[in-house]
Amino acid sequence: MVGIKKTMGAGRSSLVVQYFGESILMSMLSMIVAGILVYVLLPEYNIITGKHLVFNPAGRQLLWMAAITAVTGLLAGSYPALYLSGFQPGRSIKRSTQ
Repeated sequence: MVGIKKTMGAGRSSLVVQYFGESILMSMLSMIVAGILVYVLLPEYNIITGKHLVFNPAGRQLLWMAAITAVTGLLAGSYPALYLSGFQPGRSIKRSTQ
């Protein structure tokens, strides 16, 4: 995909923004799905284990969750954003034909 986008004229900065944006968005969506699953399944888990755990994120906990999610997204997107966006398809084609 990177080669196609670069061939069509996409610049490195637009690819970096796209890859970081996609990875952060995926991390945020994953955190939301995980929160919903915990909220829905925690009562059943409490019954099975005989515990009384509560999931009630507020204030600082939400900030921590958002920060961890953002850092995870940045780390996950760093390879495609910084390495793959520097890919130059023209050079690869020239090297393979020589």
